[in-house]
Amino acid sequence: MTLKTLSKEQKAQVERLGKSIEQTELHLNQIIHGVPNLCGVRAATSENFGIKKITHQEKINSQNLFDQNKNAFIWTKFVPASGAASRMFSEIFQYLDQQSKPGFDLEAYFESNPSFQLFAEKLDSLAFYDSIDRYLKKKYTHFALNTPQKYLTEFCDTLVHNKRIGFSHLPKGLIPFFKTEHQSYTPFEAHILESVTLFGIENKSNLHFTIDELFKSRFQSLIPLLNQNIKISFSSQCPTTDTPVMSLDNHWLTDEKGDLHFRKGGHGALLKNLNAIDSDFVLIKNIDNIQVGSNNDVVIAWLKVLCGTLMNIKTEIDAALLDFDQKGNAKSINRSIELIRLHFDPQFDIESHSLESKQRFLEQYLNKPLRVCAMIKSSKSAGGGPFWHHSSDRRSVQIFEEIEFQKHNQKHQQEVSKTQFINPVLMACSIKDRFGKAYDLETFSNPNRYMIVRKTMGNQQIKAIEWPGLWNGGMDDWNSVFIEAPKDVFRPVKKVHDLIHRKAQN
Repeated sequence: MTLKTLSKEQKAQVERLGKSIEQTELHLNQIIHGVPNLCGVRAATSENFGIKKITHQEKINSQNLFDQNKNAFIWTKFVPASGAASRMFSEIFQYLDQQSKPGFDLEAYFESNPSFQLFAEKLDSLAFYDSIDRYLKKKYTHFALNTPQKYLTEFCDTLVHNKRIGFSHLPKGLIPFFKTEHQSYTPFEAHILESVTLFGIENKSNLHFTIDELFKSRFQSLIPLLNQNIKISFSSQCPTTDTPVMSLDNHWLTDEKGDLHFRKGGHGALLKNLNAIDSDFVLIKNIDNIQVGSNNDVVIAWLKVLCGTLMNIKTEIDAALLDFDQKGNAKSINRSIELIRLHFDPQFDIESHSLESKQRFLEQYLNKPLRVCAMIKSSKSAGGGPFWHHSSDRRSVQIFEEIEFQKHNQKHQQEVSKTQFINPVLMACSIKDRFGKAYDLETFSNPNRYMIVRKTMGNQQIKAIEWPGLWNGGMDDWNSVFIEAPKDVFRPVKKVHDLIHRKAQN
C-alpha cells in the first residue's frame, strides 16, 4: 500500500492552521484507501436479546430510583446544537426555484409535493408565522400580496433569505419551534425547560450545548427570558478535529486563498467536548428532538427510566469490582459473569481462562464507561441502528450508521434488512469509575470506525473523512444496554413541515 505524505509546503500550511501533520496524513490515506471491512455484525433484535423489553414494574422501579437518588450525583445534559438549519428548509428553496420558472402551476406543484402543500396550508400554525406576517404586511401593500401564491412566495423568500428575521442561516436551536398564546420557544429554550422538569432547580445539574461560536451571544441572550436556575455552558467543535477534503480522484482541494481545504469532522469530533464534561452522569440528546409542556411528558418518563436503569447497573458494577478487591475468589468471578450475562451478553463465557486471567479479564470488561440507550421500532430499514458486534475478545451491542455498511456486501445488506429498531440518540451515560475518577473517553473509541462521505462543494463532487461517530465508533468500547422505548420519544424536526401543529401544551 502506497502511503501519501505531505510536501514541505503542505506541512507548513497544516502547521500554520494549527493542525497535526501526522493526523492529517493519516486522514488523507484513510480517504484514499477506504474504510476497513466491517465483520462480525448481526442485527440486534428483541428475539436475540440485543434490545431489552422492560416490564411496567421495572419501568416504575427505575423511575423511582432516579427520583429518590438523583440529588446525590452531578448530572449534565449534553446537546449537540451546532448544526445549521439550511437542510431543514430544502423544500422552501426548491419551491422558490420552481415558482420563478415560466408556466409554473401552484396546484400542480402541490399535487406532486404534498408535504410542501401541508406547509403552505398550515402556515399560521408555525411559531414564526406572526413575526414574518407582520413584516410582510408592513413592507408591502395589500395589493402586492393579493393572491395566495404571491403571499406564499414572499413568505418563503423572507423565511430563508432575510438575514434579520429569516432562519436558514441559523442553527436549529435558535429557530422558534413552539408557540403558546403568548410566547414562542426555540429548541434551545425547550431543552432548558426539559432539564428543569427532569432534575428540578435544586439539583446539581448542568446543561451543555455544543454550538458554533458565531452564535454564542444569541444563545446566551435567550437564557434570562426563562428565569430558570440551571447552570448552562457552551463549547465549540475544536478546529484541530477538522478533516481534509479531496476530489474524487484523490487530489487535496484548496480554498479560495490557496490554503488546503478542511471541513468539520462530523459529530464524532465532539468526543473531545464530551470528554471535558465533569459529571457523574451525562444525558445525550439531539437539539431538534424536543417537545414542550405536556407534549414532553412521555419523554421525561423515559429519560427517568434510562437514568434509573443506568444508576442500577452502575451500582451493581461498582459492587462487583469492590468484591474483586476485597475477596477475589470464585464466587466474585461467578457474580461478575452473571452480571454480564444479565445486562450485556447472555452468551458470555470465559470457561477456557485460568482463574487468574478470568478475574483480570472481568475487571477489564466491567471497568469501562457505561451507557443505556433508548431504541424505537421502525417500519423502515434505516440501515443505521442497533447491532451485535463480535470482536476478537467480546460480543457487544453497538450502534452502526448506514454509511458504515458496504452496499455491495450481501451479508451486510442481509443484516441491515433485519433491523427492527433505530437509534433516536437518547442515552444516559456513566463516565466515571467507582472511585469518581473520569474515564479518558478517547481511549474507548475505535479509530478504525471512521466514515468516508461524499458531498457536493460548489459544483464539485468531493469526498472527506469523518471521525468515528460520537455514539457509534466513538463509544465502541463502552458497555452498552439497549432498551425498547415508544416512538413518542422521537419527534425530530428534519424538514420544515415537521413543525406543523407543534404548539406547546401546558
